[in-house]
Amino acid sequence: MELNTLELKNDLHALVSNTNDEDVLLRVKEYFTELKNKEDWWHSLTSQQKNNVEIGTQQLENRQKFSNDEVRIEVNKLLKRK
Repeated sequence: MELNTLELKNDLHALVSNTNDEDVLLRVKEYFTELKNKEDWWHSLTSQQKNNVEIGTQQLENRQKFSNDEVRIEVNKLLKRK
């Protein structure tokens, strides 16, 4: 079941209200503050990097992917040729 924003806020509020452990509350506050202040990594990418991510995402959606083992085999083949 997917929660809407209001339900999620209510659930978080209930968790905080029912917690008396100051250490837990401080850690949650620090984590929440960090998340709110953290810059989205997407904005730090160059246009070429963004393009590469978009191409990779499209390839995954089109089921054009290789397993780690498949890539390792191909790389080993290329390295042995040189």
